[in-house]
Amino acid sequence: DGYQAVKDTQERYLAANGKQPGDPERASAIFMQLAESEQPPLHLYLGQDAYNRASEKLATMNEELEEWKSITISADYN
Repeated sequence: DGYQAVKDTQERYLAANGKQPGDPERASAIFMQLAESEQPPLHLYLGQDAYNRASEKLATMNEELEEWKSITISADYN
């Protein structure tokens, strides 16, 4: 019983197998382009879902940064 949540999560992932929105051929072409790039990005998010999650995370981090700005910079010598 204690593992039911894990089992349910695994079943959801297995049910989605082969139904992911990403296109492996497009991803391959992007990786080839990056391999030939002089300055590839340090972080690259592929797909709308990855972009949305990263964007939301950055917005949350920025809000927290601004909320604590005065305390953060108060640690400096005057």
